[in-house]
Amino acid sequence: MEKALALVALLFVLCPVMGAGPAKYLEYEVYLDVQENNRVYETVNLTFPEVVDSFNYYLLHPAGNLTILSEGLAIDCTAKRVSPGMEISCENISVSSIQLYYEFAGLVKQNGPFYVVSDQYVFSTPTDEFYIRIMLPEGYVVSDEGFLEQESESYNPTDAIQGTDGRRISLTWKREPKIGEIFSFYVSYENVSETRDYSALMFFLIGLAVLLVVMQYLRRKPTLKEYGLNEDERKVLDVLLKENRISQKKIARETGFSKAHVSRIAKNLESRGLIERKRIGRTYEVVLKV
Repeated sequence: MEKALALVALLFVLCPVMGAGPAKYLEYEVYLDVQENNRVYETVNLTFPEVVDSFNYYLLHPAGNLTILSEGLAIDCTAKRVSPGMEISCENISVSSIQLYYEFAGLVKQNGPFYVVSDQYVFSTPTDEFYIRIMLPEGYVVSDEGFLEQESESYNPTDAIQGTDGRRISLTWKREPKIGEIFSFYVSYENVSETRDYSALMFFLIGLAVLLVVMQYLRRKPTLKEYGLNEDERKVLDVLLKENRISQKKIARETGFSKAHVSRIAKNLESRGLIERKRIGRTYEVVLKV
C-alpha cells in the first residue's frame, strides 16, 4: 500500500491534474477528529499566496460527506473516484483559501487492545508550512507500547507534541515539506477503562473496608446479652440502665430481691467490670460502667 501511495505521489509531481491550480500553499493544515466508532472526521485548511481561479486536490482514500468552502461559503467543485482515492476539482472560484470537510471509515484498525489510526499526505504542490493535529476519542490515551512487535514506538514520527483540552488527547506535528515528500504517521491508542488493571486497587479497597469493620467491631461496647448474664443479673442491670446511678437499697425495691441477693449480684457484676460500687454511709451506690 505504501508503494502504491508513493507512486501516486510521484504521478502528482510529474503529471499534475490539468487546470491552473495554486502555485503553492502558504499553509496546509489538517485536523483529524477520531471518534470512538472508528470514524475519522477530517478538516483541511489551505491558504494560497494569491487568488486562484481553479483548484485540484487528491484524497488517497474515498471520503464521505464531502463539503468544500471558502471563508464559510460553498464553492463550485466536483469530486470523482480515481483509484485508490478521490479527485476534487474546483473551477471559476476566485479564492485565496479553501476548507475541505469529509470523513473516512477505514483509517482506524484494531489490533488486540490497541486501536491504530494511520495515514499519509503527499506534497505534490510546494508547501511553506504543513501542520497536522490528531484528536483521540474521549476516554482514550496513547498506548504505552507499539501496536506491533516490530513497532517499538506508540506513535510515529516520534517528534509529535502531545496535548489535551481537558477531555481528549491530541498529537501535533509541524513540517516544512519538500515537493514530492510523503508525510506518514500512525498513532496507537487504547481505552483507559478497558486496558488499565484496577485489580490491585480493588483488593486494597476491599482490605481497607474489612479492616475498618474489624476495628469498629473491636472498639464498640458489647451489648448486655454478650456478657452472658443470667435472669437476675439482667433485671438488676435493667434498673441501672434506667437510672445509671442508684443505691443497692433501691435496686432491691425495684426488683423485689432481698438486699443480700442484690449485694451478691452487685459484687459479681463489679468483678466483671460492668458496674462500680461506692460506699455511702451504711449502703452502696451502684454506677453502671457499660
